[in-house]
Amino acid sequence: MLWYLFGCVPHAPIVAEPAAIAPTVDMFSNDSIPGLPGDGGDPSLLTATGTGQSAAINEEELGKLLQNPLGRPLVVNFWATWCAPCVEELPYLEHLSEQYTAATWLLINVDGANLSAVQRWLAERPVGLPLRILDSNVPADVLARQVPSWEDAIPLTLVLHPGGAVHSAHQGALSPGQLEASLLSLGNPRICGQHGM
Repeated sequence: MLWYLFGCVPHAPIVAEPAAIAPTVDMFSNDSIPGLPGDGGDPSLLTATGTGQSAAINEEELGKLLQNPLGRPLVVNFWATWCAPCVEELPYLEHLSEQYTAATWLLINVDGANLSAVQRWLAERPVGLPLRILDSNVPADVLARQVPSWEDAIPLTLVLHPGGAVHSAHQGALSPGQLEASLLSLGNPRICGQHGM
């Protein structure tokens, strides 16, 4: 499968030895990450690490995540360290997450199953949003199976209703205001944060 990445050219595929891949996280335990609360008594979605830290997520867990059992909107951004537009929009996403606090925000890295390399990159360039690293040597195949509307482009940002219905999908770099307009169109005044709606 080809990756049309708006100027991003992936590095050679990284093939990690099984011992180099961190264990995945039990996403439905009762332990929660700050900034990713459940709603209405639903179990927390993610566990084990705090905002800006990372852990692996496998395809099955990604499928459950995309069903959005949280009872509140979920914003998921798929990105890679080698994708310039992906990296450039991370501060924008972080800013919006501070404005739209009624949504749950999550970054999913699709560099390939190399948790330690991504964690080294993050140590040099901290990210203030919760994130997971897709545990797959062929992340494009996983995205094709889990996100039917995906058209081989990253960054990919999904806004999901509770239950997983896609409110909006943005492929490629976000233009200023594009994601904000999508969040405002949810029609939920709790999501507008400081915007007073």
